[in-house]
Amino acid sequence: MTDEELQEVRSQTEVQYKLMLYKRPEFPFLQSMGIKHLIQEFRSTETTFLGSLHLWWTNEQDNNLYYSVNHKGPKVKGLWKTEWFDTAEEGREFMIKVAKDSIFDLQKVNEIHMNYLNEINHRKVLREMEEKEQKILWN
Repeated sequence: MTDEELQEVRSQTEVQYKLMLYKRPEFPFLQSMGIKHLIQEFRSTETTFLGSLHLWWTNEQDNNLYYSVNHKGPKVKGLWKTEWFDTAEEGREFMIKVAKDSIFDLQKVNEIHMNYLNEINHRKVLREMEEKEQKILWN
């Protein structure tokens, strides 16, 4: 793939990724929750690495930018800017740097989240076991 073709594919991928993000209900509030960096790796096939896309929040204002399509939504008080990392290692190194610079421990957040998901799964298994026990008829 030539450099020009790669830039074209990256441009199209970036637009599709941003549109997917914009449709998510939590997207307008990410920066207010402290999420100011989003990093996503993209591959076109198993062997073709397109790059790692980095979106970051800035406080710059664009008076023409709205969250809704009909221009009646809230004005944006900042912008999401983008850059591409050419290798997976560059993107991962940057993710590690962002995690280290974070005010909270991402490993602890992941641990809490996993414990919560395990608890939900445990409750589901218990509920299914109770339902099976109720179906047994005793004579």
